[in-house]
Amino acid sequence: MTLLVFSSIFSLTTFASAKEEKTEPIKNKSVIYFKVPTTGKNAWGDGQILYCHIWEAGGGEFFGWQSKSEKCEKYKDDVWYYDLDKLKASNELEGGLKKGRTYAVIFSNNIGNQTYDLYFDLSCIGDIVVCNGETQSNPVSPGKYCAIAEWKDNSEFDSVVYEKTPPSDQKPAKVNVNDESSLSKEMGFAVIVIVASVVLLLALAFVITSAIKKRKIKEE
Repeated sequence: MTLLVFSSIFSLTTFASAKEEKTEPIKNKSVIYFKVPTTGKNAWGDGQILYCHIWEAGGGEFFGWQSKSEKCEKYKDDVWYYDLDKLKASNELEGGLKKGRTYAVIFSNNIGNQTYDLYFDLSCIGDIVVCNGETQSNPVSPGKYCAIAEWKDNSEFDSVVYEKTPPSDQKPAKVNVNDESSLSKEMGFAVIVIVASVVLLLALAFVITSAIKKRKIKEE
């Protein structure tokens, strides 16, 4: 009897733990979740403001970086969620997420932490993004690092792949003629060359004239 009681308690505890880890759907909302890394050397800590930045792969973004429309809501403990219905209010990509298209997402906070860019589509609605403890160089800000993120259930979606940085021996770009500072420098140099040429010609003409006059005097 005692064994049966302990067995029942263990089963209930296990069930409760499993339920605790599972993200239950939020009623009448299409959301994606994010588990903030709170342990390890790359922990973000707690108490921060969370944002969710989404854009169409190879296309435009729904909202500006860390704008009010990108704020996440706390689900429980270290799990937050973003309501995808907010995207329908975008003036850049109207209508929100669409079937058959691929998007990318970054979760970030207000103290400088962020995940590396991660692909997703409509099949990821309700899934949770987790960090694996590793980091990768920020594709936009060299010298900074992002937490590598993965979808818990939709593991087939990888991090966004970017083209390699051009080699250091690449030829410098041509001067932009629309650059006022560069243009003014070039014009200034041209004026100096022209003035110097005129002065040289005048001096040469003066020398030639003087020589001709001296020759005439001698002949007389």
